[in-house]
Amino acid sequence: MSHPFPSITSSFDELQSRLGRRRGGSVQLRQAALEHFARLGFPTTRSEAWRATPLGPVVETPFALAGFEGVGVARQLLRGEDGREFRLVFVDGHHDGSLSARMDLPAGTTVENLADVLLHWPDVLEPHLGRYASFHDNAFTALNTAFLEDGAFVHVPHGVHVARPLVLRYVSTPARRSTAAHPRNLLVLEPHSRAIVVEHYSGEGRNLTNAVTEVVLGEGARLEYYLLVDEGEAAFHIGRVQVEQGPGSAFEAHAVTLGSALCRTELHAHLAAERAACALRGLYLAHGRQHVDNLVRVERAAAGVTAQAAYRGVLEGRATGVFTGQLEPGEGVGLSHRALLLSDEATLDARPEVSTVERVDPAEQGALRAKGMGEAAARAVPARAFIEEVLAAMPLESWRERVRAVVEAALPGGHRRFA
Repeated sequence: MSHPFPSITSSFDELQSRLGRRRGGSVQLRQAALEHFARLGFPTTRSEAWRATPLGPVVETPFALAGFEGVGVARQLLRGEDGREFRLVFVDGHHDGSLSARMDLPAGTTVENLADVLLHWPDVLEPHLGRYASFHDNAFTALNTAFLEDGAFVHVPHGVHVARPLVLRYVSTPARRSTAAHPRNLLVLEPHSRAIVVEHYSGEGRNLTNAVTEVVLGEGARLEYYLLVDEGEAAFHIGRVQVEQGPGSAFEAHAVTLGSALCRTELHAHLAAERAACALRGLYLAHGRQHVDNLVRVERAAAGVTAQAAYRGVLEGRATGVFTGQLEPGEGVGLSHRALLLSDEATLDARPEVSTVERVDPAEQGALRAKGMGEAAARAVPARAFIEEVLAAMPLESWRERVRAVVEAALPGGHRRFA
């Protein structure tokens, strides 16, 4: 078949040449994934999972393989961020040590960039990498695996508690050509360990970020996970988080998506053993002509597991939203999805249909305007109240306040507004 990206085969050859000879099975894994992607092709709206997310702008853009030229721009984009946190920085998908900040961690804890681990210690990845986020039925996961090059590897040993948040910071930069980056993260928490991980994407340019994160939780392990997608108005972001949970493990996620012309986020949790528990919370905002798509899937493979998912969204202008919640029904399982539409032109496609859709109250807006409040500021009032519950549920105070500031800038009247 002809590849939807005109340069995809040449980009793959360029990657293979760039990587040279590597040990382990990563070369075979990449090749198998590319061949599988060629068979799958890009999903279309004929697929139920992509029923309301047309990919024309992504498929038609001739993306080049992201290079190493954006460090200077990234340095400017990161200016003002907290330099006291443990932070691995990736520029256009590539780790940059000069922008990263490493600090002392408990003995045995590993936080490294995946490219180095693949080169020097591939055996530590083999039991997990590519084992959970299958590419056999997911074209974007296949593409990510075919272009597997860099990302983050986090390993927390048995019984170790890492109190310091581990920030995985991804920055995309504008270039002469649109580029594609395929970050791959692997987070492994051994039995009875604990950690806090923040995954943050931002940047500028008409680029594609196609990210996959695999999470493996051993017995009794606990992970507090934060995701923020805040890329530029011309960007495309496709992301998948795949969680494999052992007995008595707990996964708590807080996912916030704000930016991108088109943003698709998938959160899959496989409760593989008894007493595993997950709590998935999400918030999405879109305005102008943005398109945002969230898919939440929980599979229960054992008795006595619990799963709760709660998402809220705010749409304005001609923005379009899609939400799909796939939770196997049963005791201890709950799904809540509420959306607030701030304009008549904003639309939402939600499954299951139990989702609650609300619109702003014209009388309330009139009363606020009568008090001298501007139109944009008046629309921000109900939106701010609507999303506060999601923000307040974030246990990590420093991150909660940072996200609150970013969200505030994206609300009506904020300084970060797309056309």
